[in-house]
Amino acid sequence: YLGYDIYYEYKLFEVFNQRIQNQGLDKIFFHLYMPCIRAYEEIEANGIYVNQEQFEAVEEKLKGDLAQIDKKLAEYKKDINWASPVQLGEFLYEELKLPVLETTPSGKPATGESVLLRLRGEHPVVQLILDRRGVAIQISHFIDGWKSFIHNGRMNPSFQMTTVTGRTSCKNPNLQQVPRDPIIRNLVSAPEGYAFIEVDFSQAELRVAALMSQDETMMKAYKEGIDIHTLTYEMVSHERLSSDPKEAKEQRKKAKAINFGFLYGMGFRKFKEYARDSYGVDVTEDEAKQIRQNFFRTYSALPDWHEKQRKMVRMEGQVRNLIGRVRRLPNIYSVEQGKRAEAERQSINSPVQGFGSDLTLLGMAEAAQYSLRKNHKWSLDKTQFRCVGTVHDATLFEVKIEYLEEFIPKIKKIMESPKALRTIFKFKSDIPIEVDVSVGKTWGSGTEIDFDKDLKEQISGLKLS
Repeated sequence: YLGYDIYYEYKLFEVFNQRIQNQGLDKIFFHLYMPCIRAYEEIEANGIYVNQEQFEAVEEKLKGDLAQIDKKLAEYKKDINWASPVQLGEFLYEELKLPVLETTPSGKPATGESVLLRLRGEHPVVQLILDRRGVAIQISHFIDGWKSFIHNGRMNPSFQMTTVTGRTSCKNPNLQQVPRDPIIRNLVSAPEGYAFIEVDFSQAELRVAALMSQDETMMKAYKEGIDIHTLTYEMVSHERLSSDPKEAKEQRKKAKAINFGFLYGMGFRKFKEYARDSYGVDVTEDEAKQIRQNFFRTYSALPDWHEKQRKMVRMEGQVRNLIGRVRRLPNIYSVEQGKRAEAERQSINSPVQGFGSDLTLLGMAEAAQYSLRKNHKWSLDKTQFRCVGTVHDATLFEVKIEYLEEFIPKIKKIMESPKALRTIFKFKSDIPIEVDVSVGKTWGSGTEIDFDKDLKEQISGLKLS
């Protein structure tokens, strides 16, 4: 049995080794996948630390918040299951007579979050229902949901590198679902004597799209250090960003909706919904149409890049990212128009999102010292830190406090310029690839490091114990 087991594995090796060589995927396999698999084995074994005292305090607070919301809701209606779409629909539309904005596929009035967000101005109970949903999700996903995964103060999530997009996924529990809300992120922290570090690629998708499209305006902005969201707002709205911080924040939020909405070619009607639901930005159809025209007038190379990707997937049934990762899209040949349209959309965004993930993975593998190529000038002392996970374009570390001053500048160099990216994949960028480094005792309390200021002074000013 053992002899046959080894024989079959070897024969499979011969088949797949030839395939990856023929398709030019050997570099991806040997210099990205295998080093990262080794790194993730270590990450899963390390686990991620959860402060039990903080966990219990947050559990008590959230359950108290839920009880308070239920008490207020009871003033409007008793004996109702607020989590039931049917009972909620009857209450909102039959008793309160609120306008029906959407219906479900079965014809029932919709009670989804998008609908409730638009109904907030109609009755004060709607905001309470939204608040209740938010707290209930936090309790079910991150309090009750995490309890079974915490062992000896740590959770050990599983990471997968087999998604078709090239982005990693995570389960048991899924760290990529953790919201940016500090109350939840603060549950994840560093043990005594360590600091929690998040190294996050700055505007990864926009930078990669700039490289792929070679749009002159985007490239110029990144070369000169101009904030892309500010630029978009001013070019699209034809007005300067406000000097009032509160107003400027709202203007930049609108610009983010515009940038991430239209980057992949979204239509103006879809953008109207996307801006409303994802950013709380309300625009009319006419405004959305004008914003779209102004956006593509500003970044005029993007439509040509979009069309180039569509043509490529129609011809080859697949697309590649900047280091050769393949995304196969067989639905481009489907008889169903909807599937063909989705394949065209994926031909544009997959290479961008996949390459953003590859940047993270190559840097993580070198930091964890599993990369087959490394810059010894920036090498790290593995006895002084642990890599504990990746979340989208960010890599998470626990680092001994006394090692921070050496670790921070080195990890920035490694993540921004992994040696394998340069020497194996021959990648050169016309614009800077940058990461933001945040340091704190917990994931949610990190302070971003300003590399133009004294590092030692910034570290000494942090509360890390």
